[in-house]
Amino acid sequence: RRHSVRWERRSRATAMDQHTSIATLLLLGVATLAQGACANEWQLESPTDEATYPQAEVGSAEGDFLRVAQDRFQTITMSLRLRPGFERVDTTVCPTLEVLSTDGHALPAESTEACQVDAGGARFRLGQIVDQTIRSRVLSALMRGHSITFRMRLTDAGYREAHFSLNGSSQTLLQVLGEDVRVESTRR
Repeated sequence: RRHSVRWERRSRATAMDQHTSIATLLLLGVATLAQGACANEWQLESPTDEATYPQAEVGSAEGDFLRVAQDRFQTITMSLRLRPGFERVDTTVCPTLEVLSTDGHALPAESTEACQVDAGGARFRLGQIVDQTIRSRVLSALMRGHSITFRMRLTDAGYREAHFSLNGSSQTLLQVLGEDVRVESTRR
C-alpha cells in the first residue's frame, strides 16, 4: 500500500509539472504573439544622393508598411502600403487612424487634411516645416504614441485594420525632420 501511495504522488507531481509546462508555453506564446503584432522597430532609410531625403519606415507583423518622408519642399507625408495580395482599398474613402499611448488611451491624431487613396494604400499630408517648426497632430502623436491602427474599407465591402508599433519612432522621425525641427500639435 505504501508503494502505491508513493507512485500516486509521483504521478500527480509529474502531471502537475506537465500542466505547468504547458501553461508556461502557452503564456509565452501568447506574449510573443502580442508583442509580435507590433514589435517591428522603425528604421531610417538614409538618402542615396543629394536629390533624396531620409525616410522612416516600419513594417507590421502582417506585412504592411508605414513610411514617413520629407520632400524637397519640406512637406512631410505618411504613406500606408498594404501587403501584396488580393485585398484592395476602397478609393472613395480615406482610412481612419488611431494612435494609442503607452497606457492605452487614444491620442488626438485626427487627420485634418484629405488623403490620396489608391488600391494598395493611402498617403496623408502631415504638414510642412516652416521656420524649423511643423504643426501636425498626427506627427506629434506618432512621436509620443505606443501604436497606430489604420482602419480602411476594402473594395469587396469588407473592412481591414493595419497595426504598427511606434517603438523608436520619435528618434527616427527626428532624423527625418532634422534635429532642430520642433513638432507642435495643432488644436481644433
